[in-house]
Amino acid sequence: MSSRKEDKERKEKMTSNPQSQDITPTESVTTTTTSGSSSNRGSSYNYGQRRQEEIEQQHSINRALEETKDNIRKATDEARSQIPRYTQSAAHLNAATR
Repeated sequence: MSSRKEDKERKEKMTSNPQSQDITPTESVTTTTTSGSSSNRGSSYNYGQRRQEEIEQQHSINRALEETKDNIRKATDEARSQIPRYTQSAAHLNAATR
């Protein structure tokens, strides 16, 4: 059974187009077709395929990091919102023990 996080990542991966996201001109992948041997064409294809996989992995890593940052931010905000409650409880406990 997959988790909601895995489902969300799978859905994002299916709906996103990694080729159009965050690729600078120096990162663009080009494949060259030559009339040379098939090993040259295979080499270009393998490079392009490997580069595309690297880009997809980097996008996955970036999404995971952004999600982690959001989760930390939410947890921090929740903890911050609870501070007055705990402060009040501590004050009542302190007053009761005097």
